[in-house]
Amino acid sequence: MIHDDCMYIVVGNKALAIDYNGTAISADIIQDDDVEYVDWDSSDPIDWIDLNPIQYQCYKSCVDFLHQFSNQPQVFTK
Repeated sequence: MIHDDCMYIVVGNKALAIDYNGTAISADIIQDDDVEYVDWDSSDPIDWIDLNPIQYQCYKSCVDFLHQFSNQPQVFTK
């Protein structure tokens, strides 16, 4: 389960996050009247086997970052 206050990274049309069990998940980005939001109801664990090598490396880097910094009290991004 993910809540809106969790850290996530957007890659293409997917939001990558770590759920409370430590599982890497992806969710769809929905565009509605020029507003984009993450549809957490569509989230599923990342299927690492179905990713091509470039996607795998990109997703792996994002998930490693999230594992390292999502539990930190303050992360600043720009």
